[in-house]
Amino acid sequence: LAAVYHRLCKVTDEGGAQAGEYLVKYAADRVRTLGTAWLGLTVGCAQCHDHKYDPLSQQEFYELAAFFADIEQVGVYELRDYRGFQPLGKVQREDGREVTFAATVSTEPMETRVLARGDWLAEGGEVVQPNTPALLPPLGVEGRRATRADLADWLVRPDHPLVPRVVAARLWELLMGQPLVPVADDLGAQGGRPHDARLLDWLAGRFVASGFDLRDLVRTIVTSREIGRAHV
Repeated sequence: LAAVYHRLCKVTDEGGAQAGEYLVKYAADRVRTLGTAWLGLTVGCAQCHDHKYDPLSQQEFYELAAFFADIEQVGVYELRDYRGFQPLGKVQREDGREVTFAATVSTEPMETRVLARGDWLAEGGEVVQPNTPALLPPLGVEGRRATRADLADWLVRPDHPLVPRVVAARLWELLMGQPLVPVADDLGAQGGRPHDARLLDWLAGRFVASGFDLRDLVRTIVTSREIGRAHV
């Protein structure tokens, strides 16, 4: 179900488009979405070469892409051929209404290679397996191929240094109308130091301690007298 959101990118049905090229584009879009939304890093810079400012290699970009290599997808779409999206049934909401939902279809993982300069025709690159960047806590999966569920668990592990700060910074800016960091989508070397690092760390710590409870984090931001006096 979650992978559906990673597939909500621009697709093509243009005549003459090369399916292989667009499969690479879709994979890169998913890695960028993951990096921006959860890590606050410009991982897309590593699609064609090692990141120039942050310790992210090109190989690590494609290792992240490999997490999504089991998603059944076509490169060029037709109106009748949005293959891979399957309605799975209905779920009942708290208000009693039923909502139909869809999910992607998993298949045998496709081979993922490092593409020289990001060129989809470069077929001689090293084959990589799903993995997370070395600058962050290790994935901790050994003896088998890591899955998207492993990636999800890794994102919300309590010692992750980025995810709770990225979420806290983004929510703060949405709710309070002013940023805690210069650019919430870039906490890397080029993103600038937080305006209030102690507050950001405190909010991130509270978020982790609550078990990543978004409702609790929102309530904390909008009702705390201490935060209100100091920052509103």
